Amino acid sequence: FLALPTTAGTGSEVTRNAVLASPEHRVKVSLRSASMLPRLALVDPELTHDMPPAVTASTGLDALTQLLEPFVSAGANPLTDGLCREGLLRAARSLVPAYQDGHNADARHDMALASLFGGLALANAKLGAVHGCAAPVGGMFGAPHGALCARLLGPAMAANVQALRTREPENPALARYDEVARLVTGRPAATAADGVSWVEELCSALAVPTLADYGMGAGDIADVVPKAQAASSMAGNPIRLTDDELTALLTQALSLLDALWAIVIGGDTFKRRCPSPEPFRPTAVESRRLQSLGPQVGRRLDEYACQRHHHRHLPQRKKRSARTPISAGPP
Repeated sequence: FLALPTTAGTGSEVTRNAVLASPEHRVKVSLRSASMLPRLALVDPELTHDMPPAVTASTGLDALTQLLEPFVSAGANPLTDGLCREGLLRAARSLVPAYQDGHNADARHDMALASLFGGLALANAKLGAVHGCAAPVGGMFGAPHGALCARLLGPAMAANVQALRTREPENPALARYDEVARLVTGRPAATAADGVSWVEELCSALAVPTLADYGMGAGDIADVVPKAQAASSMAGNPIRLTDDELTALLTQALSLLDALWAIVIGGDTFKRRCPSPEPFRPTAVESRRLQSLGPQVGRRLDEYACQRHHHRHLPQRKKRSARTPISAGPP
């Protein structure tokens, strides 16, 4: 059979994967068979021009995730590396323009290629914790897969970076997270923290709902964790995350500021300070990390940290003006 994708997208036109949903059982399961691999895939960006903005955002964020996860995965290889680098550049510069103007031919062309490259990458490398968590959450709450990936992407990046720094500082995936940040922001000195910040801003620019908007609450996390651990996508994660780390990841997915904060301080530091009655004061190292995130994000994190610790030593924050639109990425 022939495959003609009308979204950008899952990249399924070049994979042997499909998903079967059972709302009654609140599960989604992945199917794989050589018989589901098309003999020919015709990728025509014009078929995506009429996608509504919400579908453009959800499918485009899925494509972005399927470029990022294989790039840092345990199965990364030279073939998929090239596809991921090129796809990340195209998605970073064109997802927002495609969302804003569906008939922007250049943006749609970029996103069609990004989706295609993501499909080829996941089929020849592996995925990771984002897809491992998105599968059970999507089955339990019926949320769009791409939107879930977007909300989980920042926290998963933060969790993986923290785990790699702590347990496997020589793992090459650690440097790859910095490279991802440089690719999507276009800034030569960007770090993993900048990448998490960029994802947060992207979700805001694309009006991605939160996990809570789909009905997920903190009480559901204990049910999701074992299902995520059992997901096949978890085998590709650059480091095995513990149950506690997955619990923190899912908790952080309810607020991407949590994910940024997880990079600034480690989990032990957070647990130690959380009940502290003393006014929050960042250490010198934490202050430098806050500054490295940029003045706007650093200031928001500083205020946020004080709120998390139930301190009120900062003056009342004034109502913020409308957020400046996210950069479309490198040209």
